[in-house]
Amino acid sequence: MHAASRDTSRQGRYHNKHFKTCAEELGLTVEHDQRNGWSASKITHDTEHAYETQLTALAEAMTLWRRSEATTGPGTRRNTNLLAAVCSCGRSIRVAASTLAEAPITCQACDGDFQPKN
Repeated sequence: MHAASRDTSRQGRYHNKHFKTCAEELGLTVEHDQRNGWSASKITHDTEHAYETQLTALAEAMTLWRRSEATTGPGTRRNTNLLAAVCSCGRSIRVAASTLAEAPITCQACDGDFQPKN
């Protein structure tokens, strides 16, 4: 694809027909989505077969550099909810529950420990 070609619009979020044409030239099938344009793409069976060796090597190399894909599937997402915690002088912070449980967090203003807010 030429660097000057425009294959998206709407700040790069909506793929246009030029993207579709280029993707199909590379062995992908592309379907239209009302929200994102021509972005729903999949590799064709023929393309997957033609690049089977390279795809397998790529998958193996990628797995070496990250946690096993078996442990990072749906449902293993890290909890990002933070607890509100307060000290005796009324200052408050937001912190992971596990961090607060691990060891006391001391307020530098009153020397009190932050406790979960009720």
